[in-house]
Amino acid sequence: MEAAYGLAITLTMIATTILLWAFLRTRKVKQRYVWTITIVFMTICLAFLVANAEKFPHGGWVSIAVSGLLLDLCSFGLGREKSKIDTASLSLYIPTCNVLPT
Repeated sequence: MEAAYGLAITLTMIATTILLWAFLRTRKVKQRYVWTITIVFMTICLAFLVANAEKFPHGGWVSIAVSGLLLDLCSFGLGREKSKIDTASLSLYIPTCNVLPT
């Protein structure tokens, strides 16, 4: 199962690069910098992935299967409709909160 280790690390690097891309976009960093950093890191990650590709038939498929399962679970959770819960106004609870001891 040591073959799965290199692929798992590489997949973690790819996921971290994608999260870094999303983080930099939310921080309103200039697009030029965001894409430059992302392309540099992704190039390194993909080089490691290609180097570890020979490990795939020797047990590396396990890490791919687990990450695929997790991706499936996450995308299922994101694809659900938001539950329609009735929300009450906070003004209904203010008198009760004022009575509580501090």
